Amino acid sequence: MTSLTRTVVDCARRLPFAEALAIADSALRHGDVDAERLFRPLPGCTERGRSTCVVLPQVAIRVTGKNLHPDVVDVDLRLALEADS
Repeated sequence: MTSLTRTVVDCARRLPFAEALAIADSALRHGDVDAERLFRPLPGCTERGRSTCVVLPQVAIRVTGKNLHPDVVDVDLRLALEADS
């Protein structure tokens, strides 16, 4: 049995991106995991799959004086994605 945070990270490592994102977003939204702890490096997340562990859902960005929280943000590419579900 693993912690909720570790379970979310393991899902991010092993599942397709869309499924992993939905799980991480849901866990964050429901308060099951803390964003700060989720994005901290975890033991065992240094091997293959590390790049997929670094998911940035609901990052606050400022646009024309308003704070927005897109579903996914890639800060390096300056790309934000929002999907209606």
